[in-house]
Amino acid sequence: MAGCIPEEKTYRRFLELFLGEFRGPCGGGAPEPETEPQANCPSFLAAALARATSDEVLQSDLSTHYIPKETDGTEGTVEIETVKLARSVFSKLHEICCSWVKDFPLRRRPQLYYETSIHAIKNMRRKMEDKHVCIPDFNMLFNLEDQEEQAYFAVFDGHGGVDAAIYASVHLHVNLVRQEMFPHDPAEALCRAFRVTDERFVQKAARESLRCGTTGVVTFIRGNMLHVAWVGDSQVMLVRKGQAVELMKPHKPDREDEKQRIEALGGCVVWFGAWRVNGSLSVSRAIGDAEHKPYICGDADSASTVLDGTEDYLILACDGFYDTVNPDEAVKVVSDHLKENNGDSSMVAHKLVASARDAGSSDNITVIVVFLRDMNKAVNVREESDWTENSFQGGQEDGGDDKENHGECKRPWPQHQCSAPADLGYDGRVDSFTDRTSLSPGSQINVLEDPGYLDLTRIEAPYSPPFLPPVEMFCPGAPKKANLISELIMEKKSVQSSLPEWSGAGEFPAFNSGSTGQQTNQVEGKE
Repeated sequence: MAGCIPEEKTYRRFLELFLGEFRGPCGGGAPEPETEPQANCPSFLAAALARATSDEVLQSDLSTHYIPKETDGTEGTVEIETVKLARSVFSKLHEICCSWVKDFPLRRRPQLYYETSIHAIKNMRRKMEDKHVCIPDFNMLFNLEDQEEQAYFAVFDGHGGVDAAIYASVHLHVNLVRQEMFPHDPAEALCRAFRVTDERFVQKAARESLRCGTTGVVTFIRGNMLHVAWVGDSQVMLVRKGQAVELMKPHKPDREDEKQRIEALGGCVVWFGAWRVNGSLSVSRAIGDAEHKPYICGDADSASTVLDGTEDYLILACDGFYDTVNPDEAVKVVSDHLKENNGDSSMVAHKLVASARDAGSSDNITVIVVFLRDMNKAVNVREESDWTENSFQGGQEDGGDDKENHGECKRPWPQHQCSAPADLGYDGRVDSFTDRTSLSPGSQINVLEDPGYLDLTRIEAPYSPPFLPPVEMFCPGAPKKANLISELIMEKKSVQSSLPEWSGAGEFPAFNSGSTGQQTNQVEGKE
Protein backbone atom coordinates (compact mmCIF):
# COMPACT_ATOMS: atom_id res chain seq x y z
CA MET A 1 0.00 0.00 0.00
CA ALA A 2 1.97 2.83 -1.30
CA GLY A 3 0.23 5.99 -0.24
CA CYS A 4 -2.89 8.14 -0.54
CA ILE A 5 -4.76 8.60 -3.75
CA PRO A 6 -4.23 11.61 -6.02
CA GLU A 7 -5.97 14.90 -5.43
CA GLU A 8 -9.10 15.88 -7.29
CA LYS A 9 -7.02 18.04 -9.60
CA THR A 10 -5.26 14.91 -10.88
CA TYR A 11 -8.60 13.48 -11.96
CA ARG A 12 -9.65 16.76 -13.54
CA ARG A 13 -6.36 16.93 -15.40
CA PHE A 14 -6.87 13.45 -16.80
CA LEU A 15 -10.43 14.24 -17.87
CA GLU A 16 -9.26 17.39 -19.64
CA LEU A 17 -6.56 15.49 -21.52
CA PHE A 18 -8.92 12.65 -22.29
CA LEU A 19 -11.63 14.93 -23.65
CA GLY A 20 -9.00 16.59 -25.82
CA GLU A 21 -8.43 13.25 -27.53
CA PHE A 22 -11.95 11.81 -27.31
CA ARG A 23 -13.94 14.43 -29.16
CA GLY A 24 -17.69 14.61 -29.15
CA PRO A 25 -20.43 12.02 -28.90
CA CYS A 26 -20.41 9.27 -31.51
CA GLY A 27 -22.94 10.15 -34.16
CA GLY A 28 -24.49 7.72 -36.58
CA GLY A 29 -21.81 8.24 -39.22
CA ALA A 30 -18.84 8.77 -36.91
CA PRO A 31 -16.18 6.07 -36.70
CA GLU A 32 -15.95 4.14 -33.45
CA PRO A 33 -13.21 5.36 -31.09
CA GLU A 34 -9.99 3.39 -31.01
CA THR A 35 -7.77 2.90 -28.01
CA GLU A 36 -4.29 4.37 -28.24
CA PRO A 37 -1.40 3.57 -25.89
CA GLN A 38 -1.35 7.02 -24.32
CA ALA A 39 -4.11 7.27 -21.72
CA ASN A 40 -3.43 5.76 -18.32
CA CYS A 41 -6.50 6.53 -16.28
CA PRO A 42 -6.16 6.46 -12.48
CA SER A 43 -7.84 3.27 -11.34
CA PHE A 44 -10.31 4.93 -8.97
CA LEU A 45 -11.49 7.30 -11.69
CA ALA A 46 -11.69 4.45 -14.19
CA ALA A 47 -13.86 2.39 -11.85
CA ALA A 48 -16.09 5.38 -11.11
CA LEU A 49 -16.55 6.20 -14.80
CA ALA A 50 -17.29 2.56 -15.59
CA ARG A 51 -19.98 2.41 -12.92
CA ALA A 52 -21.56 5.71 -13.86
CA THR A 53 -21.64 4.93 -17.57
CA SER A 54 -22.99 1.43 -17.02
CA ASP A 55 -25.71 2.69 -14.70
CA GLU A 56 -26.80 5.32 -17.20
CA VAL A 57 -26.88 2.92 -20.13
CA LEU A 58 -28.79 0.27 -18.19
CA GLN A 59 -31.45 2.84 -17.36
CA SER A 60 -31.85 3.83 -21.00
CA ASP A 61 -34.16 2.25 -23.55
CA LEU A 62 -32.08 -0.42 -25.29
CA SER A 63 -34.95 -1.38 -27.58
CA THR A 64 -33.73 1.20 -30.09
CA HIS A 65 -30.78 -1.11 -30.73
CA TYR A 66 -32.87 -4.24 -31.29
CA ILE A 67 -32.63 -5.98 -34.63
CA PRO A 68 -35.95 -7.01 -36.20
CA LYS A 69 -36.64 -10.60 -35.26
CA GLU A 70 -36.35 -13.17 -37.98
CA THR A 71 -38.76 -16.05 -38.17
CA ASP A 72 -36.19 -18.66 -37.27
CA GLY A 73 -38.08 -20.30 -34.46
CA THR A 74 -36.03 -18.66 -31.70
CA GLU A 75 -38.89 -17.54 -29.51
CA GLY A 76 -38.19 -15.19 -26.64
CA THR A 77 -34.93 -13.85 -28.06
CA VAL A 78 -33.91 -10.33 -28.95
CA GLU A 79 -30.90 -9.40 -31.05
CA ILE A 80 -28.94 -6.23 -30.43
CA GLU A 81 -26.66 -4.53 -32.92
CA THR A 82 -23.21 -4.08 -31.46
CA VAL A 83 -22.08 -0.90 -33.14
CA LYS A 84 -25.23 1.09 -32.36
CA LEU A 85 -25.04 0.13 -28.71
CA ALA A 86 -21.33 0.92 -28.59
CA ARG A 87 -21.93 4.39 -29.98
CA SER A 88 -24.54 5.00 -27.30
CA VAL A 89 -22.13 3.94 -24.59
CA PHE A 90 -19.26 6.06 -25.89
CA SER A 91 -21.59 9.03 -26.19
CA LYS A 92 -22.76 8.51 -22.61
CA LEU A 93 -19.14 8.25 -21.46
CA HIS A 94 -18.33 11.52 -23.20
CA GLU A 95 -21.34 13.19 -21.58
CA ILE A 96 -20.30 12.02 -18.10
CA CYS A 97 -16.69 13.12 -18.59
CA CYS A 98 -17.82 16.58 -19.73
CA SER A 99 -19.97 16.86 -16.62
CA TRP A 100 -17.31 15.63 -14.21
CA VAL A 101 -14.57 17.88 -15.50
CA LYS A 102 -16.74 20.85 -14.47
CA ASP A 103 -18.25 19.49 -11.27
CA PHE A 104 -16.38 16.48 -9.90
CA PRO A 105 -18.95 14.34 -8.01
CA LEU A 106 -16.95 11.59 -6.30
CA ARG A 107 -18.39 11.07 -2.85
CA ARG A 108 -16.01 8.53 -1.42
CA ARG A 109 -12.46 7.50 -2.07
CA PRO A 110 -10.35 4.60 -0.86
CA GLN A 111 -7.78 5.57 1.73
CA LEU A 112 -4.95 3.65 0.09
CA TYR A 113 -4.06 2.34 -3.31
CA TYR A 114 -1.84 -0.48 -4.47
CA GLU A 115 1.06 0.62 -6.60
CA THR A 116 1.49 -1.81 -9.47
CA SER A 117 4.01 -2.41 -12.22
CA ILE A 118 2.79 -4.49 -15.16
CA HIS A 119 4.32 -5.77 -18.36
CA ALA A 120 3.32 -8.40 -20.93
CA ILE A 121 5.04 -9.48 -24.14
CA LYS A 122 4.30 -11.93 -26.93
CA ASN A 123 7.97 -12.91 -26.95
CA MET A 124 8.89 -15.57 -29.53
CA ARG A 125 5.38 -17.00 -29.85
CA ARG A 126 3.23 -16.33 -32.91
CA LYS A 127 0.27 -15.18 -30.84
CA MET A 128 -0.30 -13.51 -27.49
CA GLU A 129 -2.53 -15.71 -25.34
CA ASP A 130 -1.96 -14.17 -21.88
CA LYS A 131 -4.51 -11.92 -20.22
CA HIS A 132 -4.35 -10.09 -16.92
CA VAL A 133 -6.68 -8.10 -14.71
CA CYS A 134 -5.98 -5.45 -12.07
CA ILE A 135 -8.78 -3.97 -9.97
CA PRO A 136 -7.23 -1.89 -7.18
CA ASP A 137 -10.63 -0.27 -6.52
CA PHE A 138 -12.86 -3.32 -6.28
CA ASN A 139 -15.44 -1.67 -4.02
CA MET A 140 -15.93 1.30 -6.31
CA LEU A 141 -16.44 -0.86 -9.38
CA PHE A 142 -19.09 -3.06 -7.76
CA ASN A 143 -20.54 -0.36 -5.49
CA LEU A 144 -19.74 -2.39 -2.38
CA GLU A 145 -20.50 -0.37 0.73
CA ASP A 146 -19.63 -1.13 4.35
CA GLN A 147 -16.75 -3.34 3.18
CA GLU A 148 -13.08 -3.20 3.98
CA GLU A 149 -10.92 -2.04 1.10
CA GLN A 150 -10.62 -4.80 -1.49
CA ALA A 151 -8.38 -5.36 -4.50
CA TYR A 152 -8.20 -8.05 -7.17
CA PHE A 153 -5.27 -9.07 -9.38
CA ALA A 154 -5.11 -11.99 -11.81
CA VAL A 155 -3.03 -13.54 -14.58
CA PHE A 156 -4.45 -15.98 -17.13
CA ASP A 157 -2.20 -17.95 -19.49
CA GLY A 158 -4.15 -19.34 -22.42
CA HIS A 159 -3.21 -22.30 -24.60
CA GLY A 160 -4.66 -23.51 -27.89
CA GLY A 161 -6.17 -20.08 -28.46
CA VAL A 162 -6.93 -16.96 -26.45
CA ASP A 163 -10.69 -17.44 -25.98
CA ALA A 164 -10.49 -19.14 -22.58
CA ALA A 165 -8.11 -16.51 -21.21
CA ILE A 166 -10.36 -13.71 -22.44
CA TYR A 167 -13.40 -15.39 -20.96
CA ALA A 168 -11.77 -15.91 -17.56
CA SER A 169 -10.44 -12.35 -17.44
CA VAL A 170 -13.92 -11.00 -18.15
CA HIS A 171 -15.98 -13.28 -15.92
CA LEU A 172 -14.06 -14.66 -12.96
CA HIS A 173 -14.13 -11.54 -10.78
CA VAL A 174 -17.84 -11.12 -11.56
CA ASN A 175 -18.53 -14.72 -10.58
CA LEU A 176 -16.54 -14.10 -7.40
CA VAL A 177 -18.74 -11.22 -6.25
CA ARG A 178 -21.90 -13.18 -6.97
CA GLN A 179 -21.04 -16.11 -4.69
CA GLU A 180 -23.18 -16.29 -1.55
CA MET A 181 -20.15 -16.85 0.69
CA PHE A 182 -18.21 -13.92 -0.77
CA PRO A 183 -18.89 -11.58 2.19
CA HIS A 184 -17.63 -14.02 4.84
CA ASP A 185 -15.41 -16.58 3.03
CA PRO A 186 -13.55 -15.06 0.06
CA ALA A 187 -11.24 -18.06 -0.32
CA GLU A 188 -14.11 -20.47 -0.86
CA ALA A 189 -15.84 -17.91 -3.07
CA LEU A 190 -12.73 -17.79 -5.25
CA CYS A 191 -12.73 -21.57 -5.66
CA ARG A 192 -16.40 -21.59 -6.59
CA ALA A 193 -15.86 -18.71 -9.01
CA PHE A 194 -13.17 -20.75 -10.77
CA ARG A 195 -15.51 -23.74 -10.94
CA VAL A 196 -18.42 -21.71 -12.32
CA THR A 197 -16.18 -19.99 -14.86
CA ASP A 198 -14.82 -23.34 -16.02
CA GLU A 199 -18.26 -24.93 -16.34
CA ARG A 200 -19.67 -22.05 -18.35
CA PHE A 201 -16.69 -21.81 -20.65
CA VAL A 202 -16.90 -25.54 -21.34
CA GLN A 203 -20.53 -24.98 -22.40
CA LYS A 204 -19.42 -22.13 -24.64
CA ALA A 205 -16.66 -24.26 -26.12
CA ALA A 206 -19.14 -27.01 -26.97
CA ARG A 207 -21.42 -24.56 -28.77
CA GLU A 208 -18.64 -22.86 -30.71
CA SER A 209 -16.24 -25.77 -31.23
CA LEU A 210 -13.45 -24.15 -29.22
CA ARG A 211 -10.48 -26.26 -28.19
CA CYS A 212 -8.57 -24.08 -25.80
CA GLY A 213 -8.00 -23.53 -22.11
CA THR A 214 -6.25 -21.27 -19.66
CA THR A 215 -4.40 -21.45 -16.39
CA GLY A 216 -5.11 -18.75 -13.85
CA VAL A 217 -3.85 -17.29 -10.59
CA VAL A 218 -5.84 -14.75 -8.58
CA THR A 219 -4.94 -12.72 -5.51
CA PHE A 220 -7.74 -11.02 -3.62
CA ILE A 221 -6.91 -8.62 -0.80
CA ARG A 222 -9.53 -7.66 1.76
CA GLY A 223 -8.25 -5.43 4.52
CA ASN A 224 -5.27 -7.21 6.01
CA MET A 225 -6.16 -10.61 4.56
CA LEU A 226 -4.53 -12.04 1.45
CA HIS A 227 -6.42 -14.76 -0.43
CA VAL A 228 -4.91 -16.72 -3.32
CA ALA A 229 -6.56 -19.20 -5.69
CA TRP A 230 -5.19 -20.90 -8.79
CA VAL A 231 -5.49 -23.59 -11.45
CA GLY A 232 -2.51 -24.67 -13.51
CA ASP A 233 1.02 -23.32 -13.44
CA SER A 234 0.59 -19.55 -13.33
CA GLN A 235 1.92 -18.49 -9.94
CA VAL A 236 2.13 -15.77 -7.32
CA MET A 237 4.90 -15.30 -4.79
CA LEU A 238 5.07 -13.07 -1.72
CA VAL A 239 8.19 -11.17 -0.71
CA ARG A 240 8.47 -10.41 2.99
CA LYS A 241 11.39 -8.50 4.47
CA GLY A 242 13.31 -9.09 1.26
CA GLN A 243 12.79 -12.86 1.32
CA ALA A 244 10.72 -14.94 -1.09
CA VAL A 245 7.85 -16.83 0.51
CA GLU A 246 6.17 -19.75 -1.26
CA LEU A 247 2.40 -19.35 -1.30
CA MET A 248 1.34 -22.16 -3.61
CA LYS A 249 2.30 -25.24 -5.57
CA PRO A 250 1.39 -25.09 -9.27
CA HIS A 251 -0.73 -27.82 -10.79
CA LYS A 252 1.61 -29.84 -12.98
CA PRO A 253 1.37 -33.47 -14.11
CA ASP A 254 4.63 -34.39 -12.36
CA ARG A 255 3.13 -33.66 -8.94
CA GLU A 256 2.53 -37.06 -7.40
CA ASP A 257 -0.93 -36.20 -6.11
CA GLU A 258 -1.97 -34.84 -9.51
CA LYS A 259 -0.55 -37.88 -11.28
CA GLN A 260 -2.52 -40.20 -9.00
CA ARG A 261 -5.72 -38.19 -9.53
CA ILE A 262 -5.36 -38.35 -13.32
CA GLU A 263 -4.56 -42.06 -13.37
CA ALA A 264 -7.48 -42.82 -11.05
CA LEU A 265 -9.77 -41.24 -13.66
CA GLY A 266 -8.32 -43.42 -16.40
CA GLY A 267 -5.85 -40.93 -17.84
CA CYS A 268 -2.08 -41.09 -18.00
CA VAL A 269 0.93 -38.86 -17.53
CA VAL A 270 3.72 -39.37 -20.07
CA TRP A 271 6.98 -37.67 -20.95
CA PHE A 272 6.88 -35.88 -24.29
CA GLY A 273 9.44 -33.12 -23.96
CA ALA A 274 7.76 -32.45 -20.61
CA TRP A 275 5.38 -34.37 -18.39
CA ARG A 276 2.00 -34.17 -20.12
CA VAL A 277 -1.53 -35.30 -19.41
CA ASN A 278 -2.42 -37.96 -21.98
CA GLY A 279 0.64 -36.83 -23.91
CA SER A 280 -0.89 -33.41 -24.62
CA LEU A 281 -1.04 -30.69 -21.96
CA SER A 282 1.76 -29.83 -19.55
CA VAL A 283 -0.67 -28.59 -16.89
CA SER A 284 -3.01 -30.77 -14.85
CA ARG A 285 -5.73 -28.20 -14.11
CA ALA A 286 -7.17 -25.41 -16.23
CA ILE A 287 -10.29 -23.51 -17.18
CA GLY A 288 -11.60 -24.98 -20.42
CA ASP A 289 -9.89 -27.82 -22.33
CA ALA A 290 -13.25 -29.52 -22.71
CA GLU A 291 -11.84 -32.43 -24.70
CA HIS A 292 -9.46 -33.23 -21.82
CA LYS A 293 -12.09 -33.35 -19.07
CA PRO A 294 -12.14 -34.80 -16.46
CA TYR A 295 -8.36 -35.28 -16.42
CA ILE A 296 -7.77 -31.54 -16.76
CA CYS A 297 -10.14 -30.25 -14.10
CA GLY A 298 -11.12 -26.70 -13.22
CA ASP A 299 -11.05 -27.14 -9.44
CA ALA A 300 -8.91 -24.42 -7.89
CA ASP A 301 -6.77 -24.64 -4.79
CA SER A 302 -6.77 -21.68 -2.41
CA ALA A 303 -4.80 -20.28 0.49
CA SER A 304 -5.14 -17.33 2.88
CA THR A 305 -2.93 -15.44 5.29
CA VAL A 306 -2.84 -12.30 7.41
CA LEU A 307 -0.78 -9.36 6.18
CA ASP A 308 1.06 -7.94 9.19
CA GLY A 309 2.72 -4.97 7.49
CA THR A 310 6.13 -6.55 6.92
CA GLU A 311 5.25 -7.72 3.41
CA ASP A 312 6.99 -5.97 0.51
CA TYR A 313 5.22 -7.02 -2.67
CA LEU A 314 3.58 -9.79 -4.70
CA ILE A 315 4.70 -11.08 -8.09
CA LEU A 316 1.99 -12.67 -10.24
CA ALA A 317 3.21 -14.23 -13.47
CA CYS A 318 2.63 -16.98 -16.00
CA ASP A 319 4.90 -19.96 -16.54
CA GLY A 320 6.79 -18.01 -19.20
CA PHE A 321 8.35 -16.17 -16.28
CA TYR A 322 8.49 -18.72 -13.47
CA ASP A 323 9.92 -21.51 -15.66
CA THR A 324 13.12 -19.52 -16.15
CA VAL A 325 13.40 -17.21 -13.12
CA ASN A 326 13.42 -18.67 -9.62
CA PRO A 327 12.02 -16.74 -6.63
CA ASP A 328 15.39 -15.66 -5.23
CA GLU A 329 16.47 -14.36 -8.63
CA ALA A 330 13.23 -12.41 -8.94
CA VAL A 331 13.78 -10.76 -5.56
CA LYS A 332 17.30 -9.75 -6.57
CA VAL A 333 16.10 -8.28 -9.87
CA VAL A 334 13.52 -6.13 -8.07
CA SER A 335 15.96 -5.07 -5.35
CA ASP A 336 18.66 -4.11 -7.84
CA HIS A 337 16.21 -2.17 -9.99
CA LEU A 338 14.87 -0.16 -7.05
CA LYS A 339 18.40 0.70 -5.93
CA GLU A 340 19.48 1.74 -9.41
CA ASN A 341 16.38 3.89 -9.95
CA ASN A 342 16.07 5.61 -6.57
CA GLY A 343 13.03 3.58 -5.59
CA ASP A 344 11.09 4.19 -8.81
CA SER A 345 9.05 1.02 -9.24
CA SER A 346 7.18 1.84 -12.44
CA MET A 347 9.47 -0.28 -14.66
CA VAL A 348 10.08 -3.18 -12.28
CA ALA A 349 7.85 -5.54 -14.27
CA HIS A 350 9.73 -4.69 -17.47
CA LYS A 351 12.97 -5.65 -15.77
CA LEU A 352 11.52 -8.96 -14.59
CA VAL A 353 10.17 -9.76 -18.05
CA ALA A 354 13.56 -8.96 -19.57
CA SER A 355 15.28 -11.23 -17.06
CA ALA A 356 13.01 -14.14 -18.03
CA ARG A 357 13.56 -13.59 -21.72
CA ASP A 358 17.31 -13.29 -21.26
CA ALA A 359 17.23 -16.55 -19.29
CA GLY A 360 15.84 -18.33 -22.32
CA SER A 361 12.05 -18.01 -22.10
CA SER A 362 10.41 -18.08 -25.52
CA ASP A 363 6.83 -18.22 -24.21
CA ASN A 364 4.40 -15.34 -23.70
CA ILE A 365 5.45 -13.52 -20.53
CA THR A 366 3.15 -11.55 -18.22
CA VAL A 367 4.26 -10.09 -14.89
CA ILE A 368 2.32 -8.05 -12.33
CA VAL A 369 4.13 -6.64 -9.30
CA VAL A 370 1.80 -5.42 -6.54
CA PHE A 371 3.58 -3.38 -3.88
CA LEU A 372 2.12 -3.82 -0.41
CA ARG A 373 4.08 -0.96 1.14
CA ASP A 374 6.16 2.05 0.17
CA MET A 375 9.51 0.51 -0.71
CA ASN A 376 11.27 3.81 0.01
CA LYS A 377 10.32 3.61 3.68
CA ALA A 378 11.56 1.28 6.37
CA VAL A 379 9.25 -1.48 7.55
CA ASN A 380 7.22 -0.30 10.53
CA VAL A 381 5.77 -3.14 12.58
CA ARG A 382 4.15 -2.39 15.91
CA GLU A 383 4.99 -5.74 17.40
CA GLU A 384 7.26 -8.61 16.43
CA SER A 385 5.49 -11.00 14.11
CA ASP A 386 5.53 -14.72 14.70
CA TRP A 387 4.60 -15.30 11.06
CA THR A 388 6.08 -18.34 9.38
CA GLU A 389 5.57 -19.95 6.02
CA ASN A 390 3.38 -22.53 7.75
CA SER A 391 0.97 -19.79 8.81
CA PHE A 392 -0.12 -19.49 5.19
CA GLN A 393 -3.08 -21.84 5.10
CA GLY A 394 -4.10 -23.30 1.81
CA GLY A 395 -5.49 -26.23 -0.06
CA GLN A 396 -2.34 -27.29 -1.88
CA GLU A 397 -0.64 -30.60 -1.23
CA ASP A 398 3.04 -31.39 -1.42
CA GLY A 399 4.06 -33.07 -4.62
CA GLY A 400 6.45 -33.69 -6.76
CA ASP A 401 11.72 -11.74 -31.16
CA ASP A 402 10.07 -8.98 -29.61
CA LYS A 403 12.52 -6.52 -28.18
CA GLU A 404 11.95 -5.05 -24.78
CA ASN A 405 12.07 -1.43 -25.84
CA HIS A 406 10.98 0.20 -29.05
CA GLY A 407 10.94 3.74 -27.75
CA GLU A 408 11.01 5.89 -24.68
CA CYS A 409 8.86 4.79 -21.79
CA LYS A 410 6.15 7.23 -20.92
CA ARG A 411 5.76 7.39 -17.16
CA PRO A 412 2.18 6.69 -16.12
CA TRP A 413 0.00 8.72 -13.80
CA PRO A 414 1.27 9.36 -10.26
CA GLN A 415 0.18 6.09 -8.70
CA HIS A 416 1.67 4.00 -11.52
CA GLN A 417 -1.52 2.00 -11.90
CA CYS A 418 -3.53 0.58 -14.73
CA SER A 419 -7.05 -0.68 -14.79
CA ALA A 420 -8.15 -4.09 -15.91
CA PRO A 421 -7.00 -5.65 -18.11
CA ALA A 422 -4.04 -3.53 -17.22
CA ASP A 423 -1.44 -3.55 -19.96
CA LEU A 424 0.71 -0.49 -19.35
CA GLY A 425 0.64 1.83 -22.32
CA TYR A 426 3.93 3.26 -23.52
CA ASP A 427 4.43 5.40 -26.59
CA GLY A 428 6.29 3.49 -29.24
CA ARG A 429 6.28 0.20 -27.34
CA VAL A 430 4.79 -2.63 -29.33
CA ASP A 431 5.54 -5.58 -27.09
CA SER A 432 3.16 -4.55 -24.29
CA PHE A 433 0.27 -6.51 -25.74
CA THR A 434 -1.94 -3.74 -27.07
CA ASP A 435 -3.26 -5.35 -30.23
CA ARG A 436 -6.37 -3.74 -31.66
CA THR A 437 -9.08 -5.29 -33.76
CA SER A 438 -11.91 -3.94 -35.84
CA LEU A 439 -15.63 -4.57 -35.61
CA SER A 440 -17.48 -4.76 -38.88
CA PRO A 441 -20.38 -2.28 -38.94
CA GLY A 442 -22.99 -4.95 -39.39
CA SER A 443 -21.84 -7.26 -36.65
CA GLN A 444 -24.09 -8.24 -33.77
CA ILE A 445 -23.62 -9.90 -30.39
CA ASN A 446 -24.80 -13.32 -29.33
CA VAL A 447 -25.88 -13.62 -25.73
CA LEU A 448 -26.45 -17.26 -24.89
CA GLU A 449 -26.76 -19.18 -21.66
CA ASP A 450 -23.98 -17.81 -19.52
CA PRO A 451 -25.02 -16.20 -16.23
CA GLY A 452 -21.64 -14.51 -15.94
CA TYR A 453 -22.99 -11.16 -16.95
CA LEU A 454 -21.74 -8.11 -15.12
CA ASP A 455 -24.48 -5.95 -13.74
CA LEU A 456 -22.79 -3.11 -11.94
CA THR A 457 -26.01 -1.99 -10.29
CA ARG A 458 -26.31 -4.91 -7.87
CA ILE A 459 -24.36 -7.87 -6.60
CA GLU A 460 -27.00 -9.85 -4.73
CA ALA A 461 -27.45 -13.38 -5.99
CA PRO A 462 -29.60 -14.52 -7.55
CA TYR A 463 -30.50 -11.45 -9.61
CA SER A 464 -31.83 -10.94 -13.11
CA PRO A 465 -31.24 -7.44 -14.47
CA PRO A 466 -33.84 -5.80 -16.66
CA PHE A 467 -31.38 -5.02 -19.44
CA LEU A 468 -28.30 -6.62 -20.91
CA PRO A 469 -25.26 -5.01 -19.23
CA PRO A 470 -23.21 -3.17 -21.85
CA VAL A 471 -19.98 -4.60 -20.52
CA GLU A 472 -21.00 -7.95 -21.96
CA MET A 473 -21.42 -6.36 -25.36
CA PHE A 474 -17.97 -4.91 -25.64
CA CYS A 475 -15.86 -7.94 -24.95
CA PRO A 476 -13.74 -8.42 -28.05
CA GLY A 477 -14.63 -11.94 -28.74
CA ALA A 478 -18.39 -11.39 -28.71
CA PRO A 479 -20.22 -13.46 -31.34
CA LYS A 480 -22.01 -11.88 -34.24
CA LYS A 481 -25.49 -12.11 -32.81
CA ALA A 482 -26.84 -11.29 -29.41
CA ASN A 483 -29.72 -13.00 -27.70
CA LEU A 484 -31.35 -11.54 -24.61
CA ILE A 485 -32.91 -14.61 -23.06
CA SER A 486 -34.80 -14.56 -19.77
CA GLU A 487 -31.57 -14.53 -17.78
CA LEU A 488 -29.95 -12.02 -20.15
CA ILE A 489 -26.84 -14.08 -20.35
CA MET A 490 -23.61 -13.25 -22.06
CA GLU A 491 -21.66 -15.24 -24.52
CA LYS A 492 -18.83 -14.06 -26.65
CA LYS A 493 -17.23 -15.43 -29.73
CA SER A 494 -14.17 -14.05 -31.41
CA VAL A 495 -14.99 -11.36 -33.88
CA GLN A 496 -12.78 -8.46 -34.68
CA SER A 497 -13.70 -5.38 -32.75
CA SER A 498 -12.51 -1.81 -32.74
CA LEU A 499 -13.90 -1.68 -29.23
CA PRO A 500 -11.25 -2.26 -26.56
CA GLU A 501 -11.96 -5.00 -24.08
CA TRP A 502 -13.74 -3.81 -20.96
CA SER A 503 -13.95 -6.60 -18.45
CA GLY A 504 -15.75 -4.47 -15.92
CA ALA A 505 -12.50 -4.41 -14.05
CA GLY A 506 -12.00 -0.76 -13.48
CA GLU A 507 -11.39 0.24 -17.06
CA PHE A 508 -13.75 1.71 -19.60
CA PRO A 509 -13.24 1.51 -23.36
CA ALA A 510 -11.28 4.32 -24.98
CA PHE A 511 -9.84 5.92 -21.87
CA ASN A 512 -7.43 3.25 -20.69
CA SER A 513 -4.59 2.65 -23.07
CA GLY A 514 -3.87 -0.71 -21.55
CA SER A 515 -7.08 -2.17 -22.88
CA THR A 516 -6.20 -5.13 -25.03
CA GLY A 517 -8.30 -5.82 -28.07
CA GLN A 518 -8.59 -9.51 -28.74
CA GLN A 519 -8.52 -11.88 -31.63
CA THR A 520 -9.21 -15.58 -31.71
CA ASN A 521 -5.84 -17.10 -32.32
CA GLN A 522 -5.17 -20.75 -32.95
CA VAL A 523 -1.56 -21.69 -32.44
CA GLU A 524 0.36 -24.81 -33.14
CA GLY A 525 0.57 -27.02 -30.11
CA LYS A 526 -0.62 -26.40 -26.57
CA GLU A 527 1.29 -25.21 -23.54
